[in-house]
Amino acid sequence: MSVITLPPVLQDKLGRDAAQALVELINESQADFKVDVIEIREERFETKLTREISDLRVEMIQRMADLETRLTHLIESGRSETLKWMLIFWVGQFAVLLGILFAFFKH
Repeated sequence: MSVITLPPVLQDKLGRDAAQALVELINESQADFKVDVIEIREERFETKLTREISDLRVEMIQRMADLETRLTHLIESGRSETLKWMLIFWVGQFAVLLGILFAFFKH
């Protein structure tokens, strides 16, 4: 922190006590100003951080919803594919069983 000093000419005009009081007042004012600037910057940072976190949450919710939609679609697709192959297997088993029965009763 820089310290303010008055030139000797101004000290002579104001007097030693008044000059020192003026210097202390200016130094205190600068210290208060620095504290105010730091507080303002902290508030801005907190606001920006809150906004970023909020945006991130929205993005995460959107991505999770998209992922859920894709996963549901894949599960439904897999289920229909499984049913298709089960039907093909059952038809094949039925054909084999009919073939065996025809062969058995023909002889």
